[in-house]
Amino acid sequence: MTAICFAGRLWANDNNDFMPTNFVGMSNELVTPKILRCPADGRRIMATNWESFTDANSSYVLVTLGVQEGDTNAVFIRCTIHGMKGFADGSILDGTRRRHKFESVN
Repeated sequence: MTAICFAGRLWANDNNDFMPTNFVGMSNELVTPKILRCPADGRRIMATNWESFTDANSSYVLVTLGVQEGDTNAVFIRCTIHGMKGFADGSILDGTRRRHKFESVN
């Protein structure tokens, strides 16, 4: 999940500091759509390339579309399996505490 937030921030650096509004739009930053399926998600089929990817393949949903990168209060993505939230500043709320970019989420 941290990698997805980081990819969104990279995308924002080239797009007036606003986070992306869809996953396909940041396909250059996310090398593979495989990362968009949570390892604990047994329901969804993992897309192996961007041509076969649809939102139905993703365990994650974009929550606040077009939020400004670095916004410490705006939730960027949410895992539909665990409920974890990724913020536009790159931090993750794992349900217990908010972890920042360089802390482990495991």
